Amino acid sequence: MSLNWREIDAVLDELDLPGSHIQQVVQPDFRNLYLEVFRPGRRLRLRVCLETGLTRIHATARIPPRPPVRQRFAQLLNARVKGARIVDARQVNADRIIRLDLLRGGEPTILWIRLWGGAANCIVTEADGTILDAFFRRPRRGEVSGKTCLIEDRGVPSQTDPHLAKFEARWQTDVNDSVRAHYERIEEEKTRTAATEAASRILEQQLASLRKALADLRARRSGHRDADRLQTIGDLLTASLYRVEPGAEWIEVEDYTEDNTPVRIELDPAKSPGENAQAYFAKARRIRRQTATVDEETANIEARVEELERTGRNLATTPTSDIERFVADHTATRGRRAPDHATPGLQFSSHGFTILVGRNARENDELLRHAARGNDIWMHTRDVPGGYVFIRSRRGVTVPLDVLLDAANLAIHFSRAKNNGHADLYYTQVKYLRRPRQGPTGLVLPTQEKNLHVSADEHRLSRMLGRRQS
Repeated sequence: MSLNWREIDAVLDELDLPGSHIQQVVQPDFRNLYLEVFRPGRRLRLRVCLETGLTRIHATARIPPRPPVRQRFAQLLNARVKGARIVDARQVNADRIIRLDLLRGGEPTILWIRLWGGAANCIVTEADGTILDAFFRRPRRGEVSGKTCLIEDRGVPSQTDPHLAKFEARWQTDVNDSVRAHYERIEEEKTRTAATEAASRILEQQLASLRKALADLRARRSGHRDADRLQTIGDLLTASLYRVEPGAEWIEVEDYTEDNTPVRIELDPAKSPGENAQAYFAKARRIRRQTATVDEETANIEARVEELERTGRNLATTPTSDIERFVADHTATRGRRAPDHATPGLQFSSHGFTILVGRNARENDELLRHAARGNDIWMHTRDVPGGYVFIRSRRGVTVPLDVLLDAANLAIHFSRAKNNGHADLYYTQVKYLRRPRQGPTGLVLPTQEKNLHVSADEHRLSRMLGRRQS
């Protein structure tokens, strides 16, 4: 409910504006206007709110945010009334219209503030009523530059007027503070409700996506249960190698794990008996590696689901500013436009760091020219051709050893040292790389480099390959 005429009179009586000077004008948004007024011994900040249902004027201690670009109406007020003296301030006709008579350099200006719930506005006019501009330009109401806005002051109607008599002031003392506290509490509740609803929608969307990912991972995990069986088949075949005929497509053996029940084992006739057994062992190892990766991903997603569910449960006690920050961060991420050119090569995630990998000379060169930054770490296998690996730097955070080892395993995997099981590598910051003149594409000469000797870690590599970013 907006201020009624009695409350507006009470606010103006307390403010006692005549004789004050307007020192600052700030329009932080499209619903509010702030006027900083001063006279010896007193400084006030007035807030004029034109939001439907919350229209009002009162003193406030709140410092409004200054927009990066000054709004049109604020530009006019700064040019026309900044520094002006308030000659008179009164409500006209008990009609929730405030008239401020202003004087600057002998030039009179009138600022009309209409606090009607559905048609609130601020209008600046010459002394003769010619409109200079309006907060809301409304051509149908004639509230545009060049039109006339001059309201005849008929004085306060009789207090016995039934239309006026039905209104009572809600506050009798400290009216400005009471008005401010009342409406700021309503605004806080509205802001909190809107922020909470937006945060809840974001959480539900994220949880739905994560739960789907969990279902997919669990489905994959259920398909990994044959690793032990494949290992057993490999053992049974190894124990019966002498019985395998050359070129056989299968062999029947007794399964000692199942009370010697006969079991038929399929064979690849192009492979030797020993190679067939090793193929079963290899399949078992591959499934176990995949299972380990799936289990780690599942644990990570389950932890994230638990965190988001906890965030949702705690929304009722979370400060509004934190909820708004959460919404702003996730809305900005969701609405961010994709770059015109995607980052070349591959991207991986490791402990909160992003790792970029080039797979050939062209991608190495593109990453160097367009993606890598001075403080990023560059890594490469020593004396072996391979892709460049970059660890993106994070302000104030040192790259931990685990991230270096993850990057090193990727560097080995995307080089000709892939099958060696180990490699010498060196790394330095991108700002210490130098391009030789007339050198081949992507070639750099590092300085201030450090050395690593790394043995390939299949589990670490499998985990990293599973964290490839699209």
